[in-house]
Amino acid sequence: MRECERPTKARAAASPLFWTLGAKQVGRAAIAGWQDILTPAMRHHVPLVKLWPFAGDLNHLLESSDMVLVETYPAEACVQIGLGAPGRGWSKRNQADRQKFLPAIQTWAQTHGVDLEASLVALFSKGFGASSCGEDMFDAVIGLLGMLDIILDDDPYDAPASTKAQTIEGWIFGLRPP
Repeated sequence: MRECERPTKARAAASPLFWTLGAKQVGRAAIAGWQDILTPAMRHHVPLVKLWPFAGDLNHLLESSDMVLVETYPAEACVQIGLGAPGRGWSKRNQADRQKFLPAIQTWAQTHGVDLEASLVALFSKGFGASSCGEDMFDAVIGLLGMLDIILDDDPYDAPASTKAQTIEGWIFGLRPP
């Protein structure tokens, strides 16, 4: 496991980035992101596309780049925005559990000056629906809110300064360094 995938006091271990089989695999999504977003951007020389934390510290990249690509982990984003970790009293797979977070999401949005579209509020009020896609939609929205939580912070924190995190393993966006 990479250092950023290890369990924290707030959440269980993240699934390893390169795990591609069975339950809790995230490798296929990583591969799709590399193939569908990262590789085409680099191949077509999209100006100033940077991969955090490999290309530098967050504040510098945000100021000097057109696009900054980051690795997110929805369970970490849940902790960041105050929902607590999945698996500790609630499940992302459970529609009723996803649904109960609407008041907390609205409070988070108000505190951060984020306007939620009525259609997004409606999705939360229905727990993103009963289908198996509900968890994926919830993850996508929570991941976005987690990124906004960092960007809107007056003093966003960065990945650890270790060579391993900066040049080899990378880091999960929003995870506070140990």
